[in-house]
Amino acid sequence: MDYDLENGATRNFQAVRLAEMEADRQEEAKLEEEKSNPMIALERRTEDSRREMDKLEQLEELRDLNMRQATVDHDEVIRLALEKEVQEAIQQQRNQDEEDEAFVR
Repeated sequence: MDYDLENGATRNFQAVRLAEMEADRQEEAKLEEEKSNPMIALERRTEDSRREMDKLEQLEELRDLNMRQATVDHDEVIRLALEKEVQEAIQQQRNQDEEDEAFVR
């Protein structure tokens, strides 16, 4: 949240600017350390490669999931569900009729 400045006011402290400058300074130090130390550069490349392989694996999993979903016939699934409901209703009606017959006797 920022405020509008009025006549003659000056800003004393900018926390966001200070945080941005610190982040830039840390990034520069990290890059400088990578340039001076080949092990750190190798570790970063290894980490980048691992991250890329993880992303490719996730992408492959999504493609597999999409392929499985693409082969589902939604109309068939709905038809099977409706048939099951009808069979359950028929069975329930039969059970009710048998109970009524037993009660009448």
